[in-house]
Amino acid sequence: MNVIKLGGSLLDDPLRRARALSLIVSRWNAGEDIVLVHGGGKHIDAALAKAGIAKKTYAGLRITDDATLHAEPPTGVDVVLSFLHPRLIREPLLSVGRLGCLNFHPAPLPDFRGVGGYNLAILEALEEWGVSCHFVDASLDTGDLVEVERFPIDREGATALSLDIDTQEWLAGLFERVVGRLLSGEELPRSPQGEGRYVSQEEFERLRVIRAGDDLERKLRAFWYPPHPGALVEVDGRLLTVVDGQVLADAAAAYRDAGRIP
Repeated sequence: MNVIKLGGSLLDDPLRRARALSLIVSRWNAGEDIVLVHGGGKHIDAALAKAGIAKKTYAGLRITDDATLHAEPPTGVDVVLSFLHPRLIREPLLSVGRLGCLNFHPAPLPDFRGVGGYNLAILEALEEWGVSCHFVDASLDTGDLVEVERFPIDREGATALSLDIDTQEWLAGLFERVVGRLLSGEELPRSPQGEGRYVSQEEFERLRVIRAGDDLERKLRAFWYPPHPGALVEVDGRLLTVVDGQVLADAAAAYRDAGRIP
């Protein structure tokens, strides 16, 4: 499945819009699976103006703060879709969709809510991981489940980065299936999650620090996700990221594949 994003400026130009859509249609007719995402800057500006909220930008890019995100939404919305959105979704987005609001979460629910899922999967040497689709309620990652799909992982070789890359493919497949069911008019199943596990940002940062008795090799893999800090050790009051030869070899391979080094 290919996702194509059309910017608002392109849609405002009839000639460029016609050329782009012609190419997309030809690829669709050739049998490609395509999801088309289009810009809606002017509609957002109008909604903000109606709500009395000033538009904010930085270096030409819109700043989507809480006030912008939860401004008065449009009418006639069928469903609200959240894909890897890192913040709590609140009203009116929760109830603006006729069918509800769905979130696609890169971890198996209710086992791993919030942040740090990839890291914990490696720290705890899990043999499988998963992706979830759930209805969004007023709390974080607690709404009724639509589907959870699990898959095997390399417990002795995966890093946080490699697990994320693998997970995105599974999450895209789940997204495609669920949206396909919606488009076909099927009513989505929903089942309560029950009790689950939630990792806070504070707990996540504590886990990152190397302590006596840690499985060092596993901890280095669990927090290897450049450019973010990895597993940390304090030296002379500074927190430094620790890597080993295997992590460096993986990084070198990525640079080599990208043509950055010979």
